Amino acid sequence: DCVKYGLSNPDGLGKYKHEREGFAKLAATSESESLIGIFDGMNKLKKHDSDASPVPVRKVAVMGAGLMGAGIAQVTAEKGYD
Repeated sequence: DCVKYGLSNPDGLGKYKHEREGFAKLAATSESESLIGIFDGMNKLKKHDSDASPVPVRKVAVMGAGLMGAGIAQVTAEKGYD
């Protein structure tokens, strides 16, 4: 709905108001609340206490040379990894 409205009303700030109101309406639904709960729960599962010592990383392999792979390769090379 927001995309259609924005395309049919490209001038002015009304398209942003329409999108903002649409987002607020969706954010107030029980579905949105459930999805946020799932997201928060998944992130809590990733964080856990451990007595394990970190293993030093010296070499990094990047699969793929697209935008993301190239960016990862660039950052790791700048940080001094092989």
